[in-house]
Amino acid sequence: MDDFEALASFAPDDEWRAALQRAPRRFFIPEVAWASPDQWIDKRADPHAWAAAVADDRPIVTQINDGDTPLTVEAVQRTTEYTCSCSAPSVVFACLHALDLHAHHRVLEIGTGTGWTAGLLAARLGDAKVTSIEVDSTLAGIAAANLDRAGLSPRLVVGDGAGGWSDGAPFDRVHATCGVRSVPGAWIAQTRPGGTIVVPLAAEFGTGLITRLDVIDDGTAVGRFVQEAWYMRMRAQRIVRTEWPWESDLDGEISTTRLDPRTIAAVNGGAAGVWLSAHLRNVDVLSWAPDPEGLIVHWLLESGLRAESWAAVDYRPGAAHFEVEQYGPRRLWDETEAAYVGWLRAGRPSLERLGITVTAGEVQRFWLDSPDHLIT
Repeated sequence: MDDFEALASFAPDDEWRAALQRAPRRFFIPEVAWASPDQWIDKRADPHAWAAAVADDRPIVTQINDGDTPLTVEAVQRTTEYTCSCSAPSVVFACLHALDLHAHHRVLEIGTGTGWTAGLLAARLGDAKVTSIEVDSTLAGIAAANLDRAGLSPRLVVGDGAGGWSDGAPFDRVHATCGVRSVPGAWIAQTRPGGTIVVPLAAEFGTGLITRLDVIDDGTAVGRFVQEAWYMRMRAQRIVRTEWPWESDLDGEISTTRLDPRTIAAVNGGAAGVWLSAHLRNVDVLSWAPDPEGLIVHWLLESGLRAESWAAVDYRPGAAHFEVEQYGPRRLWDETEAAYVGWLRAGRPSLERLGITVTAGEVQRFWLDSPDHLIT
Protein backbone atom coordinates (compact mmCIF):
# COMPACT_ATOMS: atom_id res chain seq x y z
CA MET A 1 0.00 0.00 0.00
CA ASP A 2 1.48 3.40 -0.98
CA ASP A 3 0.93 6.57 1.01
CA PHE A 4 -2.01 7.68 -1.16
CA GLU A 5 -3.98 4.51 -0.51
CA ALA A 6 -3.18 4.68 3.21
CA LEU A 7 -4.01 8.37 3.62
CA ALA A 8 -6.93 8.82 1.24
CA SER A 9 -9.39 7.94 4.00
CA PHE A 10 -8.42 11.16 5.82
CA ALA A 11 -9.33 13.33 2.82
CA PRO A 12 -12.88 14.59 3.45
CA ASP A 13 -14.08 14.50 -0.18
CA ASP A 14 -13.16 13.50 -3.73
CA GLU A 15 -11.56 16.87 -4.49
CA TRP A 16 -9.14 16.51 -1.59
CA ARG A 17 -8.40 12.93 -2.60
CA ALA A 18 -7.53 14.20 -6.08
CA ALA A 19 -5.29 16.83 -4.51
CA LEU A 20 -3.58 14.14 -2.45
CA GLN A 21 -2.83 12.21 -5.62
CA ARG A 22 -1.13 15.27 -7.11
CA ALA A 23 0.72 16.12 -3.88
CA PRO A 24 1.53 12.79 -2.20
CA ARG A 25 3.06 13.06 1.24
CA ARG A 26 6.19 11.12 0.24
CA PHE A 27 7.37 14.05 -1.90
CA PHE A 28 7.59 16.22 1.23
CA ILE A 29 9.45 13.91 3.63
CA PRO A 30 13.28 13.92 3.69
CA GLU A 31 15.28 10.72 3.50
CA VAL A 32 16.10 10.90 7.22
CA ALA A 33 13.65 12.21 9.82
CA TRP A 34 12.06 11.51 13.20
CA ALA A 35 8.63 9.88 13.03
CA SER A 36 7.02 11.01 16.27
CA PRO A 37 6.97 9.81 18.93
CA ASP A 38 9.81 7.33 18.81
CA GLN A 39 11.09 6.22 15.40
CA TRP A 40 14.13 7.33 13.43
CA ILE A 41 13.54 6.73 9.72
CA ASP A 42 16.21 6.46 7.04
CA LYS A 43 15.07 5.81 3.48
CA ARG A 44 18.39 4.40 2.32
CA ALA A 45 18.94 2.16 5.32
CA ASP A 46 15.35 0.86 5.55
CA PRO A 47 13.09 2.02 2.72
CA HIS A 48 10.17 -0.09 3.90
CA ALA A 49 10.15 1.45 7.39
CA TRP A 50 10.47 4.92 5.83
CA ALA A 51 7.53 4.30 3.51
CA ALA A 52 5.42 2.87 6.34
CA ALA A 53 6.04 5.96 8.49
CA VAL A 54 5.14 8.27 5.61
CA ALA A 55 1.88 6.37 5.14
CA ASP A 56 1.06 6.47 8.85
CA ASP A 57 -1.08 9.04 10.64
CA ARG A 58 1.63 10.70 12.70
CA PRO A 59 3.78 13.82 12.48
CA ILE A 60 7.29 13.53 11.07
CA VAL A 61 9.85 15.95 12.51
CA THR A 62 12.19 17.43 9.91
CA GLN A 63 13.99 20.15 11.89
CA ILE A 64 15.07 20.80 15.50
CA ASN A 65 16.33 23.96 17.21
CA ASP A 66 15.56 26.12 14.15
CA GLY A 67 18.13 24.16 12.18
CA ASP A 68 21.00 25.17 14.46
CA THR A 69 21.39 21.53 15.46
CA PRO A 70 21.69 18.91 12.69
CA LEU A 71 18.88 16.38 12.69
CA THR A 72 20.37 13.14 13.98
CA VAL A 73 18.87 10.35 16.03
CA GLU A 74 21.03 11.34 19.01
CA ALA A 75 20.17 15.04 18.77
CA VAL A 76 16.43 14.53 18.38
CA GLN A 77 16.34 12.33 21.47
CA ARG A 78 18.00 15.07 23.54
CA THR A 79 15.62 17.90 22.71
CA THR A 80 11.96 18.79 22.65
CA GLU A 81 12.63 21.84 20.47
CA TYR A 82 10.98 20.50 17.35
CA THR A 83 10.79 23.42 14.91
CA CYS A 84 9.47 21.90 11.69
CA SER A 85 7.42 18.83 10.92
CA CYS A 86 5.07 17.34 8.38
CA SER A 87 1.92 17.17 10.48
CA ALA A 88 -0.24 14.09 10.96
CA PRO A 89 -2.45 13.66 7.87
CA SER A 90 -5.68 13.47 9.87
CA VAL A 91 -4.95 16.88 11.38
CA VAL A 92 -3.84 18.39 8.06
CA PHE A 93 -7.11 17.41 6.41
CA ALA A 94 -9.18 18.48 9.42
CA CYS A 95 -7.75 21.98 8.97
CA LEU A 96 -8.24 21.95 5.21
CA HIS A 97 -11.84 20.77 5.61
CA ALA A 98 -12.48 23.60 8.09
CA LEU A 99 -11.37 26.12 5.43
CA ASP A 100 -14.50 25.25 3.41
CA LEU A 101 -12.76 26.03 0.12
CA HIS A 102 -14.43 26.98 -3.16
CA ALA A 103 -12.79 27.14 -6.56
CA HIS A 104 -12.50 30.94 -6.65
CA HIS A 105 -10.84 31.31 -3.25
CA ARG A 106 -7.40 32.85 -2.81
CA VAL A 107 -5.53 31.41 0.18
CA LEU A 108 -2.66 32.64 2.35
CA GLU A 109 -0.83 29.95 4.28
CA ILE A 110 1.28 30.95 7.28
CA GLY A 111 4.21 28.56 7.74
CA THR A 112 5.25 26.71 4.59
CA GLY A 113 7.30 24.11 6.49
CA THR A 114 7.86 21.07 4.30
CA GLY A 115 5.46 22.47 1.70
CA TRP A 116 2.90 19.66 1.89
CA THR A 117 -0.11 21.77 2.87
CA ALA A 118 0.80 24.39 0.28
CA GLY A 119 1.04 21.58 -2.25
CA LEU A 120 -2.39 20.21 -1.36
CA LEU A 121 -3.89 23.70 -1.61
CA ALA A 122 -2.23 24.36 -4.97
CA ALA A 123 -3.35 20.97 -6.28
CA ARG A 124 -6.93 21.80 -5.25
CA LEU A 125 -7.15 25.46 -6.30
CA GLY A 126 -4.31 26.02 -8.76
CA ASP A 127 -0.89 27.56 -8.17
CA ALA A 128 -1.99 31.15 -8.79
CA LYS A 129 -4.53 31.13 -5.95
CA VAL A 130 -2.13 30.00 -3.20
CA THR A 131 0.50 32.04 -1.37
CA SER A 132 2.61 30.53 1.42
CA ILE A 133 4.95 32.48 3.69
CA GLU A 134 7.84 30.97 5.65
CA VAL A 135 10.14 32.78 8.09
CA ASP A 136 13.01 30.30 7.68
CA SER A 137 14.75 30.73 4.32
CA THR A 138 16.32 27.26 4.51
CA LEU A 139 12.94 25.62 5.04
CA ALA A 140 11.46 27.74 2.24
CA GLY A 141 14.15 26.45 -0.13
CA ILE A 142 13.49 22.84 0.84
CA ALA A 143 9.73 23.34 0.42
CA ALA A 144 10.27 24.85 -3.05
CA ALA A 145 12.25 21.76 -4.09
CA ASN A 146 9.58 19.45 -2.67
CA LEU A 147 6.83 21.29 -4.52
CA ASP A 148 8.81 21.23 -7.74
CA ARG A 149 9.11 17.46 -7.37
CA ALA A 150 5.30 17.33 -7.35
CA GLY A 151 5.06 19.67 -10.33
CA LEU A 152 3.45 22.44 -8.25
CA SER A 153 4.43 26.08 -7.91
CA PRO A 154 2.34 28.21 -5.54
CA ARG A 155 3.78 31.60 -4.67
CA LEU A 156 6.36 31.20 -1.89
CA VAL A 157 7.38 34.17 0.22
CA VAL A 158 10.21 34.33 2.76
CA GLY A 159 9.15 36.53 5.67
CA ASP A 160 7.54 36.73 9.09
CA GLY A 161 4.07 35.27 8.76
CA ALA A 162 2.89 37.16 11.85
CA GLY A 163 2.46 40.15 9.54
CA GLY A 164 0.68 38.18 6.84
CA TRP A 165 1.40 39.30 3.28
CA SER A 166 -0.25 42.63 2.52
CA ASP A 167 0.92 42.66 -1.11
CA GLY A 168 -1.51 39.88 -1.93
CA ALA A 169 -4.45 40.96 0.22
CA PRO A 170 -7.33 40.58 0.50
CA PHE A 171 -7.47 36.80 0.82
CA ASP A 172 -10.58 34.65 1.06
CA ARG A 173 -8.91 32.18 3.40
CA VAL A 174 -5.94 32.33 5.80
CA HIS A 175 -4.56 29.11 7.22
CA ALA A 176 -1.79 28.93 9.80
CA THR A 177 0.19 25.72 10.20
CA CYS A 178 1.82 26.93 13.42
CA GLY A 179 0.31 27.48 16.85
CA VAL A 180 -0.40 31.00 18.08
CA ARG A 181 -1.13 32.34 21.53
CA SER A 182 -3.06 35.22 19.95
CA VAL A 183 -4.33 35.68 16.41
CA PRO A 184 -2.37 38.48 14.69
CA GLY A 185 -4.49 41.44 13.69
CA ALA A 186 -2.83 41.50 10.28
CA TRP A 187 -4.48 38.20 9.39
CA ILE A 188 -7.91 39.63 10.11
CA ALA A 189 -7.16 42.86 8.22
CA GLN A 190 -5.93 40.90 5.19
CA THR A 191 -8.96 38.58 5.05
CA ARG A 192 -11.96 39.63 3.01
CA PRO A 193 -15.17 40.14 5.05
CA GLY A 194 -16.98 36.82 4.99
CA GLY A 195 -13.64 35.06 4.71
CA THR A 196 -12.29 32.44 7.07
CA ILE A 197 -9.16 31.97 9.17
CA VAL A 198 -8.21 28.49 10.38
CA VAL A 199 -5.50 28.48 13.00
CA PRO A 200 -4.22 26.23 15.81
CA LEU A 201 -4.84 28.40 18.87
CA ALA A 202 -2.28 27.53 21.54
CA ALA A 203 -3.56 29.60 24.44
CA GLU A 204 -2.28 29.56 28.01
CA PHE A 205 -3.79 26.26 29.16
CA GLY A 206 -3.72 23.85 26.26
CA THR A 207 -1.64 22.16 23.63
CA GLY A 208 -3.72 23.69 20.88
CA LEU A 209 -7.18 23.88 19.36
CA ILE A 210 -7.89 24.06 15.65
CA THR A 211 -10.01 27.20 15.54
CA ARG A 212 -12.19 28.43 12.69
CA LEU A 213 -12.81 32.18 12.65
CA ASP A 214 -15.16 34.01 10.29
CA VAL A 215 -14.16 37.60 9.53
CA ILE A 216 -16.86 40.23 9.99
CA ASP A 217 -16.93 43.57 8.15
CA ASP A 218 -16.32 45.47 11.41
CA GLY A 219 -12.74 44.18 11.63
CA THR A 220 -13.42 41.37 14.08
CA ALA A 221 -13.38 37.60 13.66
CA VAL A 222 -15.73 35.23 15.46
CA GLY A 223 -15.38 31.49 15.69
CA ARG A 224 -15.48 28.15 17.43
CA PHE A 225 -13.12 25.27 18.06
CA VAL A 226 -12.92 22.31 15.69
CA GLN A 227 -10.75 19.83 17.59
CA GLU A 228 -7.61 19.55 19.68
CA ALA A 229 -4.25 19.41 17.90
CA TRP A 230 -0.66 20.04 18.88
CA TYR A 231 1.33 22.48 16.74
CA MET A 232 4.70 24.15 17.13
CA ARG A 233 4.31 27.79 18.11
CA MET A 234 4.93 30.53 15.57
CA ARG A 235 8.43 31.90 16.12
CA ALA A 236 7.21 35.47 16.59
CA GLN A 237 5.11 34.37 19.59
CA ARG A 238 7.52 32.10 21.40
CA ILE A 239 8.15 32.75 25.07
CA VAL A 240 11.78 33.62 25.72
CA ARG A 241 13.06 33.78 29.30
CA THR A 242 16.35 35.11 30.54
CA GLU A 243 15.88 33.70 34.05
CA TRP A 244 13.71 31.03 35.66
CA PRO A 245 12.28 31.44 39.17
CA TRP A 246 14.21 28.46 40.56
CA GLU A 247 17.45 30.10 39.43
CA SER A 248 16.85 33.17 41.63
CA ASP A 249 16.95 33.62 45.40
CA LEU A 250 13.51 35.26 45.58
CA ASP A 251 11.11 33.91 48.20
CA GLY A 252 7.37 34.00 47.79
CA GLU A 253 4.43 33.96 50.15
CA ILE A 254 3.63 30.50 51.55
CA SER A 255 0.12 29.08 51.87
CA THR A 256 -1.62 25.75 51.30
CA THR A 257 -4.36 24.38 49.08
CA ARG A 258 -6.60 21.34 49.20
CA LEU A 259 -6.93 21.22 45.40
CA ASP A 260 -4.59 18.57 44.05
CA PRO A 261 -2.19 20.49 41.75
CA ARG A 262 -2.16 17.53 39.36
CA THR A 263 -5.74 18.48 38.51
CA ILE A 264 -4.53 21.77 37.05
CA ALA A 265 -1.48 20.18 35.43
CA ALA A 266 -3.82 17.78 33.63
CA VAL A 267 -5.73 20.67 32.04
CA ASN A 268 -4.18 20.30 28.62
CA GLY A 269 -6.53 21.86 26.13
CA GLY A 270 -10.22 21.10 25.90
CA ALA A 271 -13.01 23.06 27.52
CA ALA A 272 -11.27 23.53 30.87
CA GLY A 273 -8.20 24.85 29.06
CA VAL A 274 -10.27 27.43 27.19
CA TRP A 275 -12.04 28.47 30.40
CA LEU A 276 -8.76 28.95 32.26
CA SER A 277 -7.22 30.77 29.31
CA ALA A 278 -10.13 33.21 29.40
CA HIS A 279 -9.31 34.12 33.00
CA LEU A 280 -5.52 33.87 33.11
CA ARG A 281 -3.70 35.77 30.39
CA ASN A 282 0.05 35.50 29.86
CA VAL A 283 0.63 32.42 32.00
CA ASP A 284 2.74 29.35 31.21
CA VAL A 285 2.45 26.01 33.01
CA LEU A 286 5.32 23.63 33.78
CA SER A 287 5.74 20.52 35.90
CA TRP A 288 8.99 19.22 37.40
CA ALA A 289 9.65 15.94 39.22
CA PRO A 290 12.92 16.53 41.11
CA ASP A 291 13.18 13.29 43.11
CA PRO A 292 12.11 9.63 42.88
CA GLU A 293 9.94 9.77 46.02
CA GLY A 294 6.97 11.24 44.21
CA LEU A 295 7.43 15.01 44.70
CA ILE A 296 6.13 16.97 41.72
CA VAL A 297 6.46 20.76 41.57
CA HIS A 298 3.86 22.50 39.41
CA TRP A 299 4.87 25.96 38.21
CA LEU A 300 2.71 28.83 36.97
CA LEU A 301 4.89 31.46 35.29
CA GLU A 302 3.83 34.90 34.16
CA SER A 303 4.99 35.66 30.63
CA GLY A 304 4.99 38.82 28.58
CA LEU A 305 6.97 42.00 29.08
CA ARG A 306 6.80 42.07 32.88
CA ALA A 307 6.93 38.39 33.75
CA GLU A 308 7.29 39.17 37.47
CA SER A 309 4.85 36.77 39.09
CA TRP A 310 5.13 33.04 39.61
CA ALA A 311 3.67 30.29 41.74
CA ALA A 312 4.96 26.85 42.70
CA VAL A 313 2.72 24.13 44.16
CA ASP A 314 4.22 20.94 45.59
CA TYR A 315 2.45 17.65 45.17
CA ARG A 316 3.49 15.02 47.74
CA PRO A 317 1.94 11.56 47.71
CA GLY A 318 -0.59 11.04 50.47
CA ALA A 319 -0.79 14.71 51.48
CA ALA A 320 -4.15 16.25 52.39
CA HIS A 321 -2.88 19.79 51.85
CA PHE A 322 -0.28 21.01 49.34
CA GLU A 323 2.20 23.80 49.86
CA VAL A 324 1.82 26.86 47.63
CA GLU A 325 4.49 29.53 47.12
CA GLN A 326 3.50 32.68 45.23
CA TYR A 327 5.62 35.67 44.25
CA GLY A 328 4.90 38.98 42.56
CA PRO A 329 1.90 41.30 42.19
CA ARG A 330 -0.28 38.49 40.81
CA ARG A 331 -1.27 35.47 42.89
CA LEU A 332 -1.20 33.01 40.02
CA TRP A 333 -2.27 29.93 41.94
CA ASP A 334 -5.21 31.78 43.51
CA GLU A 335 -6.27 32.98 40.06
CA THR A 336 -5.95 29.50 38.58
CA GLU A 337 -7.82 27.75 41.37
CA ALA A 338 -10.66 30.28 41.23
CA ALA A 339 -10.95 29.93 37.44
CA TYR A 340 -11.02 26.14 37.59
CA VAL A 341 -13.67 26.14 40.32
CA GLY A 342 -15.63 28.62 38.19
CA TRP A 343 -15.65 26.11 35.31
CA LEU A 344 -16.97 23.45 37.69
CA ARG A 345 -19.65 25.79 39.05
CA ALA A 346 -20.76 26.52 35.48
CA GLY A 347 -21.44 22.80 35.02
CA ARG A 348 -18.23 21.90 33.17
CA PRO A 349 -19.42 23.39 29.84
CA SER A 350 -18.13 21.41 26.87
CA LEU A 351 -15.84 22.63 24.13
CA GLU A 352 -18.78 22.74 21.69
CA ARG A 353 -20.37 25.50 23.78
CA LEU A 354 -17.31 27.73 23.80
CA GLY A 355 -16.11 30.25 21.24
CA ILE A 356 -13.81 33.19 20.67
CA THR A 357 -13.97 36.71 19.26
CA VAL A 358 -10.77 38.42 18.09
CA THR A 359 -10.38 42.10 17.20
CA ALA A 360 -7.95 43.60 14.71
CA GLY A 361 -6.22 45.01 17.78
CA GLU A 362 -5.53 41.40 18.84
CA VAL A 363 -7.87 41.43 21.84
CA GLN A 364 -9.23 37.91 22.38
CA ARG A 365 -12.46 37.31 24.25
CA PHE A 366 -13.80 33.86 25.01
CA TRP A 367 -17.53 33.24 25.31
CA LEU A 368 -20.11 30.64 26.30
CA ASP A 369 -22.88 29.73 23.83
CA SER A 370 -22.87 33.10 22.04
CA PRO A 371 -20.52 36.09 21.59
CA ASP A 372 -22.84 38.10 23.84
CA HIS A 373 -22.09 35.85 26.83
CA LEU A 374 -18.46 36.57 27.61
CA ILE A 375 -16.50 34.42 30.04
CA THR A 376 -15.17 36.83 32.65
